[in-house]
Amino acid sequence: MTEPILVSKREFARRAGVKPPSISQAIRGKLLKEALVGKKININHPDAVAYLAKKKRGVPNPAGALGMGKAPEAQAARDSLEKTDIKKILDLSLREILRTFGTKQQFRDWVDLIKSLEIIHEKRLKNAKAEGELVSRDLIKKGVIDPLDNMHKRLLADGARTIARQVHNMSLAGRAVEDCEKYVGERLTSFIQSAKVQAKKNLREAGRK
Repeated sequence: MTEPILVSKREFARRAGVKPPSISQAIRGKLLKEALVGKKININHPDAVAYLAKKKRGVPNPAGALGMGKAPEAQAARDSLEKTDIKKILDLSLREILRTFGTKQQFRDWVDLIKSLEIIHEKRLKNAKAEGELVSRDLIKKGVIDPLDNMHKRLLADGARTIARQVHNMSLAGRAVEDCEKYVGERLTSFIQSAKVQAKKNLREAGRK
């Protein structure tokens, strides 16, 4: 015995290519009465199978019936859109939507699917942020990039000039190479230390917000 598969009346109507009231009428007329399980329809019931077969023989492909293109073309368009930003379809006309999705119900189903995926994605991002696995771009910019950028600017401007002049004076005074190296290392360390202090400060301030 075939395992029952239950779907809503609206979903069954979509599969049959008819409006939901037609399904209610078919149930009252006993065409689908035996396939009814509670408020849903068993699409594997012989009556349901026969109903779908009859409707599919009598009704053309929804996209073709609307003059909106063939089913493979519509499916390819839907597959392509599922890989793109939903914003790209906001300016489509009703005709373009029907050409792509075949029926308004299929378009509605697609939008519901995208909405569900976006909600899941948003929740994952929130969970990752709460668990410390996700850091905001603003935090990285203020806590890491800005301090490093400022350090480079200071080092290449005042730092380079000051270090070069001091080393030159030390050389003229007959100081050893080791003394010059020590001085340069200390000056570079001071710039790096300053950047680290600024980075920690920025991160603390960002953490309080």
